[in-house]
Order: sequence, then C-alpha cells, then structure tokens
Amino acid sequence: MASALDALMEEINSVEEQDYINPLEEMEEGGRAVGDMTHKMLQLFTMWQRWEEKAERLTIDAKYARNKEQKDAMIPGVELAHRRANIVKELFWLEVHTGFPLPGDGAVTVCIGRKVIHCKSRENPLRGLFQMRN
Repeated sequence: MASALDALMEEINSVEEQDYINPLEEMEEGGRAVGDMTHKMLQLFTMWQRWEEKAERLTIDAKYARNKEQKDAMIPGVELAHRRANIVKELFWLEVHTGFPLPGDGAVTVCIGRKVIHCKSRENPLRGLFQMRN
C-alpha cells in the first residue's frame, strides 16, 4: 500500500502539459520577470488549484447538507481536501523560491504567461521575522 505522500506525488507527477492550469494574475506594476515556471512548478500549481477548488466545493456541499449526519459524514473529506491543497501550495512555493531565490527586497510571485515575477511592491513575509530577531 502506497503512503499518502507517495500517492500525492504520483498524482502531481501525472499532470500533463495539456492539463495545466495557468496563473491568472496580471503582472504587478513595477514587477520584473525573472524566468518561466518549470514543468514541476506548473504541475504543482495545477494540483494546488484543483485541490483548492475541490475543498471549496466540498465545504459548500457540507454547509448546505440536508441534516447533521450528512454534514458530519462530509467533514473528513473537507478537511482532507483543505490539507492537501495547503500541502501542495507549500510545495509549489518551495519550488518557486528554490528555483528563483529572492534577490533581497520584495517577493517572488507568478502571473499570466507562466512567468515568475520579482515584485518590490510586495513585502517578503520572512523579512519581518529576520528583523524581529535583531
């Protein structure tokens, strides 16, 4: 029997190019393209979006369940979908930040055209953590 991690990785690796979900965000003003999303980034982004959509749909279904028993039966599936979406989201951003390290100020994001963007207008969430330690 495959582990949950093995099953998740198999699912991510099975995403083909024709199935990619592309980022829909516009490039921020002042943003600078630093490269293109890799195949692995696109696989992770696609799975993140799929699991996030599934989690939202299951949440709505549970919210409007016909009775408490039906709702209670749906909750484990809702929790699992949210957990998977969050795990794949973290793996996606880890892959992006590994492939395109932050050059200092700002943050790295993705946008239309499968571009990885450095945005000085966004604050790197880790910057505050480093400043607090001083």
